[in-house]
Amino acid sequence: MRCSVSLITAFAAVGTFALPAVVLPRQHSDDLSHEAAAAAWDDGATHDFVIHESCNSTEMIQLRKGLADAVTLADHAKHHILRDGNSSDHYRKYFGDAPSGEAIGHYERVINGDKGNALFRCDNPDGNCDQPGKIPRPSSAPLS
Repeated sequence: MRCSVSLITAFAAVGTFALPAVVLPRQHSDDLSHEAAAAAWDDGATHDFVIHESCNSTEMIQLRKGLADAVTLADHAKHHILRDGNSSDHYRKYFGDAPSGEAIGHYERVINGDKGNALFRCDNPDGNCDQPGKIPRPSSAPLS
């Protein structure tokens, strides 16, 4: 105890002397290039889902609403995982024992990822959307 009291007294005595101040050079606004770099790190990224011109205005509205709902749902799911981790019943149902960071990353990609590689079309160019009984859309149909 006596040792710690004398250390505190020694530090207090040293603290009463004036210490030389460290003078740093003034930063000019030109030196703040890190702000510009931070603002431009995602130049060229596509922030919104791309909808092909083959979709008419009604289809575009439906796709935009549906994709906005998907982003909202992914954001909710991400926050659920952030709150409860991988211990909730919902998490275990869909992801099992997988680490929560993996699932959060997938949801974050839907929410904030670059959407330039996703193209939503309405003209079914590969035939994968054919459904029995569906009347095919004429290729000469106006796109408005």
